[in-house]
Amino acid sequence: MIRLLQTYDTNILELIRIYCHTSILDKLMPFITSLGNGGIVWAVIAVILMFNKKYRYVGFMVIGSLLLSFLLGDVILKHLIQRTRPFSHDLTFKLLVPEPTTYIHFLQAIRLHPLQQLESLLENLERTRFTFGY
Repeated sequence: MIRLLQTYDTNILELIRIYCHTSILDKLMPFITSLGNGGIVWAVIAVILMFNKKYRYVGFMVIGSLLLSFLLGDVILKHLIQRTRPFSHDLTFKLLVPEPTTYIHFLQAIRLHPLQQLESLLENLERTRFTFGY
């Protein structure tokens, strides 16, 4: 299952690299990506909504949703699933933005191991998960 996902990830990244790699997009996409850092866009929208009495409840719901998604995604799920980021499988892949800092210890472990050792590590991890039932 992990190899299948890695194959899809690699194919998608290659398609993006071949068909979407332009000087304009190389400048535009990091900016667009940075808008999502830390949920800043949604926090600003929530604050704007809270200034209007009619939409104040919606603003609080947006803040609650941000907190809940952070807790479920970054605190719980990333550490339970432990799946690497797609660019980690291709060491020649150059990022336009800095490597994400969430779940960084696993990314560093991948950079230290040759690809063959990584595959065996992932297979062992996959077998261990099925043994323990998660």
